[in-house]
Amino acid sequence: MPTGQVESRPGSEDLGTESLINSEAGESCIVPCILNEAPVGARSTPGPSAPAITVTARRETSTVMVRRLLSLVKIEHTLFALPLAFTGSILAARGVPSLKVLGLVALAFAGARTAAMAFNRLADRHLDALNPRTADREIPSGQINVYQAWALVAIAVGTYFLAALALNWVCFSLSPVALAILLAYSYSKRFTWLCHFFLGLCLGLAPVAGWLAVTGQVEWTPVVLGIGVLFWVAGFDVIYACQDV
Repeated sequence: MPTGQVESRPGSEDLGTESLINSEAGESCIVPCILNEAPVGARSTPGPSAPAITVTARRETSTVMVRRLLSLVKIEHTLFALPLAFTGSILAARGVPSLKVLGLVALAFAGARTAAMAFNRLADRHLDALNPRTADREIPSGQINVYQAWALVAIAVGTYFLAALALNWVCFSLSPVALAILLAYSYSKRFTWLCHFFLGLCLGLAPVAGWLAVTGQVEWTPVVLGIGVLFWVAGFDVIYACQDV
């Protein structure tokens, strides 16, 4: 053997290096297997598929949007004021009108009031954003955008006109006049303190409209009832407005 050369024997450094490589490879293989291995006897439960998650998310989004729109127009106030229209219909029929008439009266009333409320929120959106009491309303806070609110107005107006047409020709002929009064209230607040009585007039039309839905004729009985509603509503609206004083 030449001097200065060291004999390389397998089993020392080569074997140790090979063992280290095999050990590292074994760890890199065994550890993931252990982590991914399910317990003995356990059953794997498949998770929800992507389409199912998408459908559920869409349903939840639609539900939230419906709730926001109903909150925008204060649907509970519509239910509260609906008996005013029913009273006019009941007095005109001298009893309970048919379910068809009551249903159309309810549909027309809800459509008109929804259109008026949504339009009012649109007209006041910039002022609402400046008022701490109203800044969290749906449009100023961004929960509902302007296009969605206008779409709601359009649907409500269409529903109102169709219901009025289904009742009788007199109701349909006068429906644009009533709608103009309802929408004008939103701007009456800009220039006159009589806006409270204007709001009273809007709701005072309800018993008159309910009467027209049954008879198709204007008489003094629903007009007197409507005047009473006018002053009643104007009174509590003055109290409501004191919140911003």
